[in-house]
Amino acid sequence: MFLRYQRSSEDCKRLADDLNQVMRREEGLFDNAKRDTVLLIIDRSEDPVTPLLNQWTYEAMVHELITINNNRVAVDNQSMVLSELHDEFYAKNVSSNFGEIGQNIKLLMNEFQQKSQIHKNLESIADMKNFVEEYPQFKKISGTVSKHVTLMGELSKIVANQNLLEISEHTDAANVVRALLRYAGSARRKSDLFGEGSTMEMTKRFIKGLKGVENIYTQHEPYIKTIMENVTRGKLSEQQYPYVAGDVTK
Repeated sequence: MFLRYQRSSEDCKRLADDLNQVMRREEGLFDNAKRDTVLLIIDRSEDPVTPLLNQWTYEAMVHELITINNNRVAVDNQSMVLSELHDEFYAKNVSSNFGEIGQNIKLLMNEFQQKSQIHKNLESIADMKNFVEEYPQFKKISGTVSKHVTLMGELSKIVANQNLLEISEHTDAANVVRALLRYAGSARRKSDLFGEGSTMEMTKRFIKGLKGVENIYTQHEPYIKTIMENVTRGKLSEQQYPYVAGDVTK
């Protein structure tokens, strides 16, 4: 097993040295470790943003904003089952972003309207809910889609009530950002979390897909993903992430 750490962080170096000493004393505990295993110690300040972000994929939003217990979700005293095994729409959209789900539901409804020669203007989640109530035959044909219309309505309401898209304008959020910059601003990090994009460019990632449902144009990728990919490819810089000197597990 290889032990590496982030050179720019004294805390990482100290932890790596202490851990290496423990591994020397308890060498027998690591006999079964694979020879190509890499234990990499990274400072949270390299990517302080990711833990603070709201997730915008379907499953993640339901988990975080509504909660799922044993594949069951409760909305307005109505219990619904969410299972990829028994719900084709959920299986296809479990990792889709918020705006895409609304668009996919709308496409199904438009197809039903064409087949049934019905002409309704579906511009919002409320329009969709009314459509399902007005045409119960759609519920029968579409299977579980009406359930997702209900869930989307609840998620949209929570997003609006909690100002999840506008929260950056609030004073409390501004204080968090200032504290974050002191802890891990660009002057203290080696990484470029957002590429060359400005704050304005990041804001433009949000576009309107359906009224009441914001479509995420570009998904955030944690900086650690890049680090792990470099580890896997054997391209992680030894200058920035050196091996522990005298590592007996190599």
